[in-house]
Amino acid sequence: MATERYVDREEIAFLLEVEPRTITNYVKRYTDFPSRVSGRDRTFPVHRCLIWQRDRIVASAVADVSTPAPTNIADAVQRKAIADAALAELKLAKLRGDVVAVEAAAKEIRDAFGRVRMRLLSTPGEYAPQILHIEEIPQAVVRLRQLVDTVLAELQSNAGGAAIDEEEDDEDEAA
Repeated sequence: MATERYVDREEIAFLLEVEPRTITNYVKRYTDFPSRVSGRDRTFPVHRCLIWQRDRIVASAVADVSTPAPTNIADAVQRKAIADAALAELKLAKLRGDVVAVEAAAKEIRDAFGRVRMRLLSTPGEYAPQILHIEEIPQAVVRLRQLVDTVLAELQSNAGGAAIDEEEDDEDEAA
């Protein structure tokens, strides 16, 4: 890495978008705020100061969203009761079907995409004979649009996949 550039208090304040007095407060309050002293002059390494500020902002954001540790037994008991109530509500929502586990939803989506893929892969072999002797492109486009509409309608009507799953079973038995 190239030599770090050091700047004075006013310039680092400008770069960090704070007042120069804030820089002085950082130096007094935070022992890890990067700076060096040469005689009476204090200078600040730009890169390390920017990293320090970023880390401080991230730590502050994490602290804002983190649940503070309980300060006494009563606080801990209250938090446990709240957590137990939230857990009971989640279980009830699952029983009602108001919420779905991410794994179950992902499996359902994978299965649906698998059915769509299988249906699309079977389309050319199934419909090729119907367009084989079409000699003009507009006729072929019209026929292909009809075929796409038919396939989409089949997929929509088989949202649960029952008919397509039966076709899979027939193919498995034939193999």
